[in-house]
Formats: sequence, structure tokens, C-alpha cells
Amino acid sequence: MDRAIYRPGQKAYVKGIAIQSKNGMKSIVPKLTVYVEVYDPNNNTVLEREYTTNEFGSFTFDFIIPKNGVTGEYTIEADEPDDIENDELYNKEEDEHPFWDNVDFNYPEVQFSVEEYKRPTFKIEFDAITETFALNDTVSVLGKAISFSGVNLNDSKVTYSVERNSYPNYRLAYYPNESLTITQGETTTDAEGKFKIDFKALPYLDYKKENLPVFHYIISADITDGRGETQSSETTVKVGYHALELTASLPSLINTKNENAIKLKSTNLNGSFLATKGTVKIYYKSSLDTKFKPRVFSTPDIPGFSEEEFERFFPYEKTVNTDDDDALGTLIFSKEVNTEIDKEISLDFLKSNEVGNYTLTFSATDEFKNKIETSSNFTLLHENTNQSNKLFTVNQINANPFKDGFVEVEIRSDIKTLYLNVSTLYESSETEKVIELKNGYSKIKVPIESESSDDVKINFETYFENEFVTEPFTVVKKDTGEIDIAIKSFRNKIEPGSEQTWSFIITKKNQAIWINLKLLIGKA
Repeated sequence: MDRAIYRPGQKAYVKGIAIQSKNGMKSIVPKLTVYVEVYDPNNNTVLEREYTTNEFGSFTFDFIIPKNGVTGEYTIEADEPDDIENDELYNKEEDEHPFWDNVDFNYPEVQFSVEEYKRPTFKIEFDAITETFALNDTVSVLGKAISFSGVNLNDSKVTYSVERNSYPNYRLAYYPNESLTITQGETTTDAEGKFKIDFKALPYLDYKKENLPVFHYIISADITDGRGETQSSETTVKVGYHALELTASLPSLINTKNENAIKLKSTNLNGSFLATKGTVKIYYKSSLDTKFKPRVFSTPDIPGFSEEEFERFFPYEKTVNTDDDDALGTLIFSKEVNTEIDKEISLDFLKSNEVGNYTLTFSATDEFKNKIETSSNFTLLHENTNQSNKLFTVNQINANPFKDGFVEVEIRSDIKTLYLNVSTLYESSETEKVIELKNGYSKIKVPIESESSDDVKINFETYFENEFVTEPFTVVKKDTGEIDIAIKSFRNKIEPGSEQTWSFIITKKNQAIWINLKLLIGKA
């Protein structure tokens, strides 16, 4: 359709394409007669007609939506016509229609909306919440009605409500366990179209303070202007017994051949930066697991096999869950930080540490004397680490695949014979092929489109013991650093003695870039 929403009385333009799938191949269906019905939300028929697809498998039609019809969701449905014997494709000798007698429709309908609507003339914007609030404080939320014509919406009626959604712990803020409308009322916009909503941040008293619950106060506002147009908007203010949130970002898999760093961030509950002093610690937790397949069933109370028998019957499954989530492990690094200054911490020192599983913690104390902590787990690898806890690994061999026109990779696995599906993803195309690992090894060349401006993603996929395993691999296109500089000069020849002006257009890969420019100009 030409749009997703219409007004009553408008003309709708529709195009349909008949596509069939046979033996995994998709193709169009030309010269096919299709019965089309359009009906309104009350299932009253608006249009019913038969159309025949052209040589490209498509058909088009238009119709006028009833001016006095109901509003809501309308449906266009395609189906088999009543008299398929009259269709050009019907085989009279076989007494069979090659399409309709074998088709299994997949989503043969589309819906569109019919509404009485008009373009809005103003919108509501709330000021960003940057302050830190305490429970039982009076919170003031500022907003403004902004007219698209530039005229201030003064003396417009504002109807508002404040709803509290309660979450038992700041780490579990997914679904609220309690909701309550704590206030509602009316106000008006001032001469500049601004308004203010005040409410008291009342807590839900059933939650224990030591669990650090979070309360989301959702402020909803409806503004009606002098012509009767109403617009709505909402914003959220978060308040708790604590006032600090910490984030320590790092990859879950760290290879020391790359430059790695921890990114530190501290904010108040509403996402505004809040400087704090804290401690970052890293613990060595365990060595790399040699098994790449988790247990299908949990460990029984009474073992049915000895460890030796389990190892023989299920050589790729973990015998027991050896990871103790509560145990941090051995402390290997500790640093006091100040987020006003310390935004990142380099992880170059990990190059001398043992490969394995690690835990990072970032902790600080907020203004209410609450200890706030966040933690992340990561796996450390060195450049030549054999990742024996994976079904297979992929390593790049050639350094300049875009220059070579291909990327050469080697795939290794503990499984002697393994078939992999290799697919290369581009913006508008995808290529696939199947390779076989012999004696747990294969080396292949995957063609690369040299003119591609982006990184190329390659997926290696297989099924092993009824499980789907995928290993994404990215071929990074290195920045060549080449830039283009165009110099232009201008002097007004009509005005005597006018100065000559110079302009520079500097681009990289046809995109404008920021640079520091230093000019040395001298006289000849």
C-alpha cells in the first residue's frame, strides 16, 4: 500500500505480488487469478473483486474508503477465486490448478488504519532530569508546550498524573512489583508555554531499605490548547534510598593481542553524570574449561555413572558445574579511581596473566553511605591460546584481505570430521558454501568485495549432537588514512582592492572530517 493510515473518503492504492516457493526456490506466479476482498473492522465487505497477475507476477488496484465508514483496522485479503476452472493456468486435462490446488498460504492478508486525524500543531517537551532526589523529597518537573508555528501556548490547560512503579532491587528493574497513582491534578501553561508539576516522592514501605529498591515516578501530561487540540507526553523520575549507579564496560572475551580497556561510568539514578571515588578490582576465578558443551540435564542427587564412565559416554559435556558464582577468586589487581578523572583503565597488564575466567568489580559509596557495586565476568586469552572450550575456532591468516580480495582463515576443532556452513554477509547480498574439516583442520579462502566500505561479517555454523553452533567472524577494514583536499579561492573582481579568500574542503572516503589545520602563508 502507499501508506499505513488513511482518512475516510480517501483513495487507497494497492499492489500485490504472487510468490511461490518450490524446492527451496522462490519465484513469481504470472497469469494467476486472485480473489481480493477488503472489509472494515466490523467485517463488512468494502470491496470484492478478481484480479490477474501480469508477467511479473503482480497486480494493482485502487478503491475509495467509504466517507461515512467506521474507523479502525481494515483488512485486505487475497484468496482462491470461486471459478478456478476459468483461470488461464488451469489444466483441464489433469483437472488441476498448478497453483491453487497445491498452495499453502502464508500471511495472505494485510491491514491498514482508517482514522480521522490531523497534523499536530504543538508538542510537549519535559526538561531533562539532572538532579539527585531523596525519598519523601518534593520533586519538581518542568515542561513546555512548544508550538510549531513559534507562538507560545499560554494559558493552556495541563492535566497530569504521577504513577509510582516499585522495583525491589536496583539490579532487578525489569518489571514493577507494585504500581500506584500517587497524585493527579491540573495546572496551566504560563506566558512562555511552560508548566511545573510538583509531587512528593513517597516510597513503597513494604520494601526493605537495605535491598536498595528503586521507585520510578512516571509523570504523564495532557495539554489542550484553545482550539481543542490535545497532545500527550510523559517522563520518568527515578528515586531510591541510594543515589549512585556504576557501570564498568569491557568485552566478555578479551584477547591480549588487542588493545583493551575498562570504561568507567558513574551517574545518579536518572542517568546524569555524578563524580565518585571508588575501587576497581579484578579476580582470577578459574582456568579455561576444556569442555565446550554444557550438561543437557542437571547433576542428579544420586549419580548414575562414575566420573570415568561419564567422561567415556559424554566426552564433550561438563561433568559438573564447577563455576561458583559467589566465589570471586584470587585478587590480581586493585586500583582506587575517581570518575571525574578516570574514564578508562588500560588492561595491557593482563598480557602477563594466566588465561582463564576472571571477575571485575567496581564499587563505591554514595552520599547516603550505601555501598554500590557492579561486577562483570570475562575470559582472558592470549594471541596463540587454544580455545579448547569451543567446538571450533577461526583465525585469520592474511593481514590485508581487502587488498588481496579474499580473507584466508584456518579452522581448528577437536572433532576430526566436521561440516560447516560458511556465509558472508554484505548489505545487499549473501554468499554461502559448505566446508569439511578433516582431522580437525581446514584452511580456506573466502572472497571479499574490495570496494566494500564496511567491515565484512562471516558466519561459521554447524549442528553438533543436536545443538546449533555458530561462530561469527568479522573482517575489519583498516583505515588507510588517505584524505582528499580541495582548495578554492575567491576574489570579488568588481570591487577594487578586495581581499582574496581561501576555502578548503577536506574529506576522507567522501565524508567530511574534523582536523586541526595549520597554515603558513608567505609573500613571494
